[in-house]
Amino acid sequence: MKKLFIFVMMFFLVISCGKPKSQKDFEGRMSEIQSADNEKALNFLEEGTDNAAVQNFEDFYLNFFKKVEYKVLSAEEKENESILQVEIKAPNVVEPFIDIFQEGIGLAFSGASEEEMEKFFNDSMNGILQKKDITYLSGTIPVYMTKNEDGEWEIDTERNSELFVYLTGGLSTFAQQ
Repeated sequence: MKKLFIFVMMFFLVISCGKPKSQKDFEGRMSEIQSADNEKALNFLEEGTDNAAVQNFEDFYLNFFKKVEYKVLSAEEKENESILQVEIKAPNVVEPFIDIFQEGIGLAFSGASEEEMEKFFNDSMNGILQKKDITYLSGTIPVYMTKNEDGEWEIDTERNSELFVYLTGGLSTFAQQ
């Protein structure tokens, strides 16, 4: 039994040592985003975009992040920069959002209060994730990481527009169209 325990411990040690540090830090950050730790997930959302359409749906995104799937295919580190190739899949919420937005405009013109509008949008957005026919964005993208002063790898928010498209279900591009 002791030999089995030692074998299992060595196996996990070898596996954990095999990943580049930037990959481990990216996976750790993604775990934080997908966790129940709302503060960390919301901080990521605020760091990644200044798009009001994204920032106004914080509750929605806390549920959305849990549906994002990813797999790091490779990592290439050079000094203070790293490029990860990441296969990613996330709910596509652009088309449903356009329908919700149009319905919301009609509601606004009918004299709905700000509270009614906020409730309508929050309920409608959260309803998107409950649909059985929801479509997904999927692809392989580069994720750029940079080393901070403490030697930790961070997601480079300025060079990862593709990543943020996936992590917002496409809404980060909505205001740009």
